[in-house]
Amino acid sequence: MREIFYEESSTLIDFKSASFKYNFFAGFAIVAFLLNAPWLFVFAPGWLFDAKISLFLKIVLGGIPVVIFTLIGIFSWKYKNKFFVEYDYVFVNGSIRFSKVIKQKKRQFIIKFEASDIEKIGKIGSKSFYLYANRENVLTHVLTKNEYPADGKDFFYMVATVNTDTYLFVLECTEKFISNVLQYSRRSGILDEEIK
Repeated sequence: MREIFYEESSTLIDFKSASFKYNFFAGFAIVAFLLNAPWLFVFAPGWLFDAKISLFLKIVLGGIPVVIFTLIGIFSWKYKNKFFVEYDYVFVNGSIRFSKVIKQKKRQFIIKFEASDIEKIGKIGSKSFYLYANRENVLTHVLTKNEYPADGKDFFYMVATVNTDTYLFVLECTEKFISNVLQYSRRSGILDEEIK
């Protein structure tokens, strides 16, 4: 069989909204971190050196706001990445690799498996999809941020068993990606009956 390398991406359709949310939470995180400075150098010294206030109370009053501002900053900085996310689907000679791309810069590997590990492929909304989605032992990963598929693409599902775990992947891809995967699958009945 000839060598096949094929790559697709689920890119954001509502780019403007995702960018706004990303920047909002990034700014919120920076403000939260910066609030530590005026607290420690302007407000805290007034009572920090007051002999009438106990050491325990000084630690509590000084530490709690710093901890709160820092935790808010860390949470907001990490949470911003949930909005500006895209996904890459790579297929190379029977191996499938999924990655997450944050703000079109930072790539995070998700999982790699073989086409022979796939149990079922079909379109979202079929009976088989809901059967897998409702099973307790299936780990679901939605690998798109779009509510509607981009032009020329559709929402497909792929069920694969990797290292004894069963995964349900939701993809936004073309039929060409699915057909490339099907060429390397060795199981019969892998394609959902509703799209044959």
